[in-house]
Amino acid sequence: MTNLENLLLTRKGERIMHPKFGTRLQEALFEPNTEKLRSYINTEIEKAITQWLPYILLQDVEVNVAEKSGNNSSMIDPFHGIVAKITFSLKNNRIDTRQIVIDIKAD
Repeated sequence: MTNLENLLLTRKGERIMHPKFGTRLQEALFEPNTEKLRSYINTEIEKAITQWLPYILLQDVEVNVAEKSGNNSSMIDPFHGIVAKITFSLKNNRIDTRQIVIDIKAD
């Protein structure tokens, strides 16, 4: 679970000797809230897991982008942020399903 969280919150190019490790989720922070943005985030998560954590079976990704009317208490700034709820299991243990919530917000 920690490996997945570290992968998704690491920016590509941040790790020395592994410039392709991580995602570009931070770059999506201030983009317009559209279906295309949610699709981009979903694809970034899927690609990163497939490449770096092949032992994880991704079951569902639910992406919510903060809106002006949003009252998402997990975000410091409710107008700018992305919350991704990821449901997954291990490929060799599909019965034990887990879920993590990733908050992507401005530093």
